[in-house]
Amino acid sequence: MSSVAIRPVAGNSTMANSVRVAVVQMTSVNDIAANFTTCSRLVKEAVFAGAKFIAFPENFSFFGTKDGESLTIAEPLDGPIMQGYHSLARKIQNLDVTWRLPGKRTR
Repeated sequence: MSSVAIRPVAGNSTMANSVRVAVVQMTSVNDIAANFTTCSRLVKEAVFAGAKFIAFPENFSFFGTKDGESLTIAEPLDGPIMQGYHSLARKIQNLDVTWRLPGKRTR
């Protein structure tokens, strides 16, 4: 299941200064290509509805089904997975996309 919620956000409560924001909710799976296809569709849907800022949830690109499965696909932030998402965001002008990534806490 996936969906896009779009709301205008105004800093001073006037529509003249508002920005349309999309918040995406999706069920990620352990298939990078399938998740990318879902994200691409949702970005297009949000842009068609007028969004200028889109926020995706954590684990949007991969959600493992077994312990440690996510570690098997780990790569640097400039690796192929994120480059695909950066390319998607660049294809759409005047759009700010936030990809929330899970982090590892260090002590």
